[in-house]
Amino acid sequence: MPVLVIVAMLVAFFVYGFAAERRPDAPPVQSPPRSSRLVVTQNGFHQCFVEGRANGAPISFLIDTGAWTISFGPSQLTALGIDPGSLAYDQHVATANGIGRAANIRLRRLEVAGLVLRDVPAQVVERGTLPLLGASVLRHLKMEFGQGVCVLTPSRG
Repeated sequence: MPVLVIVAMLVAFFVYGFAAERRPDAPPVQSPPRSSRLVVTQNGFHQCFVEGRANGAPISFLIDTGAWTISFGPSQLTALGIDPGSLAYDQHVATANGIGRAANIRLRRLEVAGLVLRDVPAQVVERGTLPLLGASVLRHLKMEFGQGVCVLTPSRG
C-alpha cells in the first residue's frame, strides 16, 4: 500500500508540476540553489512538513503534491504581514476538504529547502488551516519519498 501512495504522489507532482511550469505567474528563482539535501521525517500519516520562511516569518509547510500553488489559512495572515481586510476571496478552489474560496496574494520572499524565491504568487484559502507547499515551488526541487523520509534537493534545471 505505501508504494501505491508514493506512486500516486509522484504522478500528482509531475502532472501538477508540468502544469505549473506553463503558468505565467510561476515564481522566479532568485538565488542559485544550494547543493545540500534536506531530509524530513514523515509523520504517522506519511506526510512531510518542511520549515521555511515566508515574508520573513517562520512557517511549517505541509508538502502537498496535489496543490498547484502555496496556500495559507487566515490564521497565518498576521505573521505574513497581510491585512485580512484587504483580501477578496474571489477564487474558487477544490481542496481535500471540498470546494472553497480563496484570495490571491503575493509573497515578497519565500525561503524553503535551500531556495530563495521573490514575488511569489500564493493563495489564502478562506477555510484553510495548514500552510501548503504546492507544485509552483516543488517544481524547483527534486523530491524522493521512501523509508519514512522525504528528501528534498534543489534542482539545477
